[in-house]
Amino acid sequence: MPEINDHFNQSMLDAVLETLETLAFMEVVGVTDPPPEALETTRFYVVLSVEDPKQGELELRMTSALVRQIAENLYVVPQDELGEQLVEDTAAEIINIIAGRFMTALLPPEQPYQLGLPEVSDTPPETAGAPAREWLFRSGGEHFLIRAAGQGLLSLA
Repeated sequence: MPEINDHFNQSMLDAVLETLETLAFMEVVGVTDPPPEALETTRFYVVLSVEDPKQGELELRMTSALVRQIAENLYVVPQDELGEQLVEDTAAEIINIIAGRFMTALLPPEQPYQLGLPEVSDTPPETAGAPAREWLFRSGGEHFLIRAAGQGLLSLA
């Protein structure tokens, strides 16, 4: 696996912080030493393919409580009135915005890129053996994870 440089890491950190702080008005902090149960209540797994200029995947793992809080902040709708489809769409939009900001930061100006459509699931994706980099965050008392996988995507580091 290629060595991950500071620009690659900072690009992801900035993309996540800017997205959740500006979109949902939520404070986000990076976590380096999570408790073992940090992601046990993950309910949403969202995978987004990066198709061009390098191939790979970005994955978001987030608890239902956190996605619902983001949706409530974003749409100004009480959580008990949020439909399941709106909550899933929120999770998909989060990774989509993060991916766009991440790729824009990594690539030269004016370099086009292509992303696939986010796929939301309530079960973890198969990721065994793929080279990857993970970032863990906490917001609203909940942990969440972003994962960049695939040799092509990691070669941008």
